[in-house]
Amino acid sequence: MAVEIAVSVRRAFVLRPEAVKRIWTILESSIGAVSAMARCADDARRGFDDVTKLLEFDNAKGKEIRSLDLSAMSKDWQRSGDVSFASRSDAISVSLKMPNGEVSRVKEDLLDVLDGTRAWYSAISRINLFYVLLGAIFLLYLVVSIALPDRAEPRAGVALGRAIILAVEFLAILAGIGAACWLIYRLHARYFPLAVFALGQGADRFEVDDKVRWVVVIGLVVSVFGSLVVAFATGWLGH
Repeated sequence: MAVEIAVSVRRAFVLRPEAVKRIWTILESSIGAVSAMARCADDARRGFDDVTKLLEFDNAKGKEIRSLDLSAMSKDWQRSGDVSFASRSDAISVSLKMPNGEVSRVKEDLLDVLDGTRAWYSAISRINLFYVLLGAIFLLYLVVSIALPDRAEPRAGVALGRAIILAVEFLAILAGIGAACWLIYRLHARYFPLAVFALGQGADRFEVDDKVRWVVVIGLVVSVFGSLVVAFATGWLGH
């Protein structure tokens, strides 16, 4: 009896040649002939029927791989398997169809390989900046509400010229906040992506970006830790 199973892995990944080879071998030995389909940055779909040809793909920046599907089908059409990598919430998906006695073993073998593709920054990459921004705005609103005194008495009107200046200043502040949010979003997407295909030139790009990631993360941790130490020391000395 054939059993179908589907698994989604929701985490950032770094796909290296070793993992591709192992997945290819598992699919080939348990199902049959394997083929790969890569969707690239130049909107081209490139197919490969040999793992060596896939790993020889240059993966240059202008043609870099954006998603990759590894598929296998038996000659009698009774077995099939697919492992997909893409930049989306369910970054990795696995689907298998084969006899009941084998499907669990093959699934576990594939998941063991996929565990090794986890990006160290996976938790950071899955942060939804939209909700972080909403939380920051709400917190700022609370702080301002608490800090400002309650003014029950009516306020005097503002002259037209002053009102225009205030409106321009307000718009400038909004523009600055918007620019900052856009920059943070771009940096987050650039240096903490869900999908990294460290194949060909992609391996060099990953190494360069990883150095930046470590500098950013370590710098942030040191900055926060230093601020806490200073705050604690200042408070302790104040007593």
